[in-house]
Amino acid sequence: MIKKINECRNDFLSTIYGKLSEFQTCERLIKKHLPERLAQHCRVTDIRNNTIFISVTNTGMLSLLRYEKPNLLKKLRTEEKMYALRTIELQM
Repeated sequence: MIKKINECRNDFLSTIYGKLSEFQTCERLIKKHLPERLAQHCRVTDIRNNTIFISVTNTGMLSLLRYEKPNLLKKLRTEEKMYALRTIELQM
């Protein structure tokens, strides 16, 4: 019988699963605070050093997200209690 990944006792797999859960939670919170047409083009690619890295599908959406970035950062810090968050980096 195949186990679910979160049932594995392997430390390496547990670390990967934990990081994936962190990405999914962060992505859900980000999409909650973005307009729908913009949210569907964004995905969290990394979280490190109190920075969230967001990948965007095209340059048009990247430009729109640049304008939303200060408000998004403020909302994540205050409403979602991500006080340690320093910045959001955007990628293509």
